[in-house]
Amino acid sequence: MKWTDRFLALTGTLLSLAGLLACGGGGGQPAPPGLVYTDPPAAGYRFVRNATLSTPTHLVLDLVGPGGDRGRGVAFALTLAPGPVAWAKVAPGDPQYLQNLLFDLGAGLPLLKSDLQGQARLLADLFQKGPGNDKALAGPICRVALDAVPPLAPAAGLAITVAQFQFLPPAGSVLTDATARCAVGALAVR
Repeated sequence: MKWTDRFLALTGTLLSLAGLLACGGGGGQPAPPGLVYTDPPAAGYRFVRNATLSTPTHLVLDLVGPGGDRGRGVAFALTLAPGPVAWAKVAPGDPQYLQNLLFDLGAGLPLLKSDLQGQARLLADLFQKGPGNDKALAGPICRVALDAVPPLAPAAGLAITVAQFQFLPPAGSVLTDATARCAVGALAVR
C-alpha cells in the first residue's frame, strides 16, 4: 500500500470519527433530569434562585424585597402543586424550613418559625423583637428550599404559589398584606 493510500484511509477514518462525535455519538450518557427554576420579574417581593446553594435536586430560594419598604418581620405561606418536589430544609442540620438572612432575632427564644401543612403548604414567620429597630427590606430577607422527589422525570409547569405574604411595618403591631406584590418564578424538571 502506498503512503498516499494510507494517508487517505487515515483521513477518512478521522473524518468519520469527527462526524460521529459531532452527532452526539460520543457514548456519553444524557444528564439526569433536574429542577430548573426561572426567577420572576424584578419587582416587589420575589423568590429568586440561590445559584450558590442550589443543585439539580435541591432548589434554594431567597426571598428578596423591593427598595423602599422597611419592616420588622415577614410572614408567608407558599403552596406546591402535587408533583415531584417537596419542601426541604435549606441545610441538613437546620431546625426550621426557613433561614433568616436579615433580621436581628435577639437573645432568648427567636421569633422564627416554619411549619408544613401536609406536604404542600409551607408556613413561615420571621420577626425582630421590639419596636424601633426596623430594617430596610431591599435585598435578601430569608431562604427556603425544595427537594426533588425520586424518581425524577421531566415535567413542565410545577406550580408554586404565594397563598399569603405580609410584613410587619416599622411601627405598630398589625401586619401589612403584600400578597399581590410577592411573586415566585416558574419551576420545571428538565
